[in-house]
Amino acid sequence: MTIIIIITTIITITTITTITIITTIIITIIITITTIIITITTITTTTITTIITTITIITTITIIMTIITTITMTITTIITIIITTISIITTIIITTITITTITTIITTITITITTSSIITTITIKVQHQSWHHIM
Repeated sequence: MTIIIIITTIITITTITTITIITTIIITIIITITTIIITITTITTTTITTIITTITIITTITIIMTIITTITMTITTIITIIITTISIITTIIITTITITTITTIITTITITITTSSIITTITIKVQHQSWHHIM
């Protein structure tokens, strides 16, 4: 009878030990797999966050550069329009002044010639009448 009790005790202890070892191994495997999954998820999340942040920074820089380029082009266009307008106005003023000056010179010459002609004609008539009186 004692042999049966001893054998039963040995079997029970062996079974309990085996179950404990197997359970420990299974729990260790589950914890290891969970840790690996958590690590992979963390690495993936960090990578995705970094990629999204980089894309956001690049997009923001692109938008800012586009705005700066648009503002610069607008300012350049406005300055070009102002310079062109000033040039056109200056050309018109210079042309008008030149035409006015030429017209004034021509008018002065014409008046001078006409006055001279009138004076000459009057002088000739006066001399002619004078000759008639003398004769």
